[in-house]
Amino acid sequence: MKRVSNAEFEAMVDEITRQVVAKMSAELETTFSPEDRIHFLFDVWSLVRVGRVSIADYLATIEKMQGERSRAVVSAMIGHISGIHDNIALPADRMAFEAWVRGLLRPIADAVGDSPRRGESDEHQGLRSDVFETLARYGRDPRIVERARAIVDAYMTAPDTVDAAMAENALKVSAQNGDATLYNEYIAHLKTSRTPEEYDNYLRAIGAFPDPALIKRTFEFALSPEVKSQDIFLVLDPLRYPDTQAAAWELFKANFSAVIAKAGPAFSGDFAHAAEGFCDAQLRDDARQFFMAQKLPDSDRALQNSLDAVNACIELRSLQQANLSKFLK
Repeated sequence: MKRVSNAEFEAMVDEITRQVVAKMSAELETTFSPEDRIHFLFDVWSLVRVGRVSIADYLATIEKMQGERSRAVVSAMIGHISGIHDNIALPADRMAFEAWVRGLLRPIADAVGDSPRRGESDEHQGLRSDVFETLARYGRDPRIVERARAIVDAYMTAPDTVDAAMAENALKVSAQNGDATLYNEYIAHLKTSRTPEEYDNYLRAIGAFPDPALIKRTFEFALSPEVKSQDIFLVLDPLRYPDTQAAAWELFKANFSAVIAKAGPAFSGDFAHAAEGFCDAQLRDDARQFFMAQKLPDSDRALQNSLDAVNACIELRSLQQANLSKFLK
């Protein structure tokens, strides 16, 4: 009997795993309960993370679930789209991935509609909000982006007439496509907000503007007396988006003393989480060096958790970026 090398054995196991995933994927909508479908997607993603299954097989599985209308299952379907878009897809492949997202979610969006209906359930409203956000932010769906701006205009005129979840998402989507004029409107409405929810919606949205000049203004605003100390974590928001991370990180370091002074010593260690959204070795190493030099109290675990998250993201990208590119082509 021919001896099988370790590499050949691993390849055989991966092929068998891929075949099992493909067979079970074909039966997801007819055989599995909603809970089982969620667990199955979780398990397949776990295999993607260790390179046992190609991300192409994972995305092909999700494609078979376009008839899904359970919010919990759809949330599981779209849960990794942001990470794939921001951290795994090559910049040259991002438009193709956005087109794939539109193809996946447009049937679901058409089914749930883009406006609340009389008597609809909270589940239905939540599903609409989830799909709306993903289509707009990671599918760059022109129709949804335009609808988001209409929702923002309505919210700025009469906030009580707009669904709160839709308003929150629409504000961020419009910010990502917005300019200084819209930024100024957000700041003005933030200052005159009538409820904590309205204030928080605008506060969280201003961190999504991509213009470096507006990111700088966000830092200046966060450090001003107009923003309470408990809201200083606003400066972390631009660090969550790949397009604004580099500029925001430089501003974060330059203003760190002022940020810590405003936050207070009790919360200073929490800022070591700032790096956890990175997926870049250079930013990771700079963050490690920076935070170690600060010697923040009770920050060691937060920093290590952040660095572990960055390393996991970098590893996943190295395993699956080429597979994703091939799938999209």
